[in-house]
Amino acid sequence: MSLTQTLPIELVLEVLDRLIDGDRSTLAACSLVCRTWLAVVRPRLFSDVTLSVRQVDTFGTLKIALESTVLAHTKTVRATGFPRVPHRYPATSQDLRHSLALSQILATIPHLLSLHLGPMHFPIFSPWPVTLVRLCFDSVVMLDIMNLVKVLSQSEFLEDLQLHAHSIQPLPSPIIAASAVLQSLKHLNCRYINDQQFFTWFISISPRPPLVSLSLGKRMFPHNPGALQLIRSASATLELFKTEAILRQEDYLSGMFSSHRRLRTVRLFVDARYDLGSRIFPHRKREDMRKEEGVAHEGSLCTAVTLTLE
Repeated sequence: MSLTQTLPIELVLEVLDRLIDGDRSTLAACSLVCRTWLAVVRPRLFSDVTLSVRQVDTFGTLKIALESTVLAHTKTVRATGFPRVPHRYPATSQDLRHSLALSQILATIPHLLSLHLGPMHFPIFSPWPVTLVRLCFDSVVMLDIMNLVKVLSQSEFLEDLQLHAHSIQPLPSPIIAASAVLQSLKHLNCRYINDQQFFTWFISISPRPPLVSLSLGKRMFPHNPGALQLIRSASATLELFKTEAILRQEDYLSGMFSSHRRLRTVRLFVDARYDLGSRIFPHRKREDMRKEEGVAHEGSLCTAVTLTLE
């Protein structure tokens, strides 16, 4: 009897989890040892999958993916497109074909928890993977914001949303959200989105998503009116706020967080000489706050500052 047959399966699992975490070549080699190890290794080997939308529509790749059982173990998918997607032209027939092929593959993944898209033109999904907990749009171009609204409205279990998206045709009229959507959303990182109607839609959600942390890109704060409304709408639950923006005037912060009773940490680029405590936490004593200064921004007097309530 071979050693692989005498080792308890629990011990095999412990070794695999501790010694080869993330090492796909070693995992692949272990899967060839015997059928028992194959059954143990396969969920770990295919839990995280990267797809290229330029390749998934080829007949061979699509056929293999749709007929394979390995995607039943997949929890995370990273779908990449082109190095850079132009913002000013609509999707081509090739883009739509890529989207359809990617949609077909994702529809075969029953337990998909995390999806990273981009850079690419916004794919058309039918059906949308409703099991998602984490969703990232990284330099995604869409025709209009309704594409994004439709998929988010179906994401019942979504907890973490990262947005860097560009809408080619801004909508002329506001969108009103359906009730009780995104009720699990706790973390929102809005690096960039150019259509103000997204903020109108998000703020109209009732009950409001229980945001715990909010991050805004340097082009979203403090001059974007939709982003400012978003900050105010999350006053009941927000605990962490951070931005990449450089604040050259402390007046931007006056009264902005006065109603945020749960807010405990603020991270931003600002002149460290400013009296941030009284601006951000006017209802708390100065001795209750801890201020940490980080790296200075290149070419600026501003410094990365973190202000935390003890």
